[in-house]
Amino acid sequence: MRRRVAAGWGLAALLGACEPAPEPADPLVRDCALSVRFTPGALRGDVALEYQRSGEALRTLPLRAGEGGVYGARVDLPPGPVRYRLRLGEQRFTDADAPQTVQDADGVEHSYVEIPDCTRAAWVLSEREDQPGGVRFSLRAALPPGVAPDAPPTLTARLDGRPVSPAETWPDAVTFDFPTLPPGKHHFTLEATGPDALAFEAFAAPFWVSAGEAFRWEDAFVYQIVLDRFAAEASFTAEQLEAPLERRVGGTLRGLLRVVESGFFEASGVNVLWLSPLYDNPEDWRVGREGGAAKYVGYHGYWPAADRAVEPAFGTEADVDALVRAAHARGLRVIMDAVLNHVDATHPLVTEHPSWVRTPACVCGATACPWSTHIETCWFTEYLPDIDWRASGALEHQVETALWWMERFDLDGLRLDAVPMMPRLVTRRMAARVHARFEGLRERQMLLGETYTGLEGHDLIRWYLGPDGLDSQFDFPLMWRLRETLARDDLPLTALQETVNDSARAWYGSTAVMATMIGNHDVPRFVDATPPLNSTNAPGEADDPLQRTRLALSTVLALPGMPVLYYGDEIGLAGAYDPANRSPMRFADAWTPAQASTRAAVARAGRLRACSTALRRGALTGLVATDDTLAFWRGAEDTHPALFVLNRSAEPRTVRVPLPGRDLLPLVVATGAATVGDAGPDGLSLRLPARTASVLLTADDPCTTEAAP
Repeated sequence: MRRRVAAGWGLAALLGACEPAPEPADPLVRDCALSVRFTPGALRGDVALEYQRSGEALRTLPLRAGEGGVYGARVDLPPGPVRYRLRLGEQRFTDADAPQTVQDADGVEHSYVEIPDCTRAAWVLSEREDQPGGVRFSLRAALPPGVAPDAPPTLTARLDGRPVSPAETWPDAVTFDFPTLPPGKHHFTLEATGPDALAFEAFAAPFWVSAGEAFRWEDAFVYQIVLDRFAAEASFTAEQLEAPLERRVGGTLRGLLRVVESGFFEASGVNVLWLSPLYDNPEDWRVGREGGAAKYVGYHGYWPAADRAVEPAFGTEADVDALVRAAHARGLRVIMDAVLNHVDATHPLVTEHPSWVRTPACVCGATACPWSTHIETCWFTEYLPDIDWRASGALEHQVETALWWMERFDLDGLRLDAVPMMPRLVTRRMAARVHARFEGLRERQMLLGETYTGLEGHDLIRWYLGPDGLDSQFDFPLMWRLRETLARDDLPLTALQETVNDSARAWYGSTAVMATMIGNHDVPRFVDATPPLNSTNAPGEADDPLQRTRLALSTVLALPGMPVLYYGDEIGLAGAYDPANRSPMRFADAWTPAQASTRAAVARAGRLRACSTALRRGALTGLVATDDTLAFWRGAEDTHPALFVLNRSAEPRTVRVPLPGRDLLPLVVATGAATVGDAGPDGLSLRLPARTASVLLTADDPCTTEAAP
């Protein structure tokens, strides 16, 4: 029998407890209503709520002003999606307190909510505690309004498919304690029934266990992989290495698995793999966006010809499973490129749901279709139909397709392609669904957005961030400034410091962990942005592009954010625009001495960052910025700090660096070739060789040996 809620309900009987139950906490009650608040301010007119459930007619509810001129309403509704707007006279507004919206057939935005099924109870995380090698968490039951059971439910809990029992219970919570688990990713499920047929929603969520401190995305070092160009099952043959880049080279999932199992990524401190799209792509040849007569096949994966099919040239679903399992076992998270904005012209939905694509084609950049005014509606090319987000069912389909890839292959997030080509409602719907489906144990799944901008793109990039939006975006303004100041000497290093400050201000107050990089698959390789070598500048000398690459990657690995390394940049692969910037990866047996030296320097910097909490999470304090030198401090609470110094000049430089505190001395060089001089009231003297970057740590920091070869 059920009774009305008067207090929390006991679960102590689950363990056969005989002690008196502790005083219950206030019960959690599910909210199944559409609630709105609206303050019109100085605007005048009748105020009403207009709302519509799927398949039903529009309803209007007049609102009356309450205290302080605030209009409010609470409407109990059956479960399901609801779109609504607030009306003031003849004007209509979306709800400023509701993050999700949806477009109607005319492209007008409406606020959007999904009313839960409040005839069922649901589990809500109330506490999680991570410790090295284990985790402990408590779940509370959110009950249907006005109802609580007289007896505890029957629980069925599993960890990685094996039955487990709760460690402790309270009157309204159940706790699971797993003090010793293998490091890596785990999956927890909880089902509950009764009493008296009270239904519970099933609870399922992944979580990670670390051997040391719990992972945060500030700790990530991401490695970007264009799968076809990275590794073959054995190794690339000489023919594959020299093959025309317009066609498939032959990289596969099994080839990447081989590299994962070799320890290649951990050797550089990498802990996240970003895979290019795995969708099945057409095999016919297409003219690329770069123009001219050049044609390409869809080796890159950005021409989706099916929703839920793995590209056969890459392998099978079983190959994806094997890769992800192996990566997780080694502590590597895996994210995949998701393409929501468009499909290939051969995709079934073009004929099965013709209203889901925009017609007629308006190709981005055409005279009648400029990027500046048509970015959300134009097609990349005439063979990539753009999704029409106004069409009923299109948004739901595209989001659910992306979530299928996450769930089916146990991915740890997605990189979302072409973010500004879609209305913001798309990424917000993605975020809401990811939070609900995968983050019940507060294990953040990464939604990394691509908003390609120039140097002035901070505001546009930020527009898509926040707790209701993307977790991260690429800091393109910083990438371009790194190229101007470190690939070339176009601007003084004071300009780099200013851009670092601009980015910090732009992302301040957001929950985002921004992705920093020196390049990616859409721009020429970093070494192609450097001054050309000539007879007086041979490899290894002052204007060697690999020296400049080491400077740039060392800087990115010392700055705040989530560094992203485009495959091959660590050995200085060259190439201009697509497909030249996507040449096959070379490994140690094919490296030149200069490439091996560059990879070693990047690996040392990556391992040092993996060890140093200050380099991953510490606040940045700028200390020195001149035409050719830069120094900044990274400090995190209760941790050893780090000092980064850079000399881009072709000549050695001596700098005087003011330190935040004399008690931090002595400092020792962890990476790079700086020479520590005398210390005085005005700071520490450092001798910096030409074209070098160094990280200095306090002498008692255990990370001083982490970057050793």
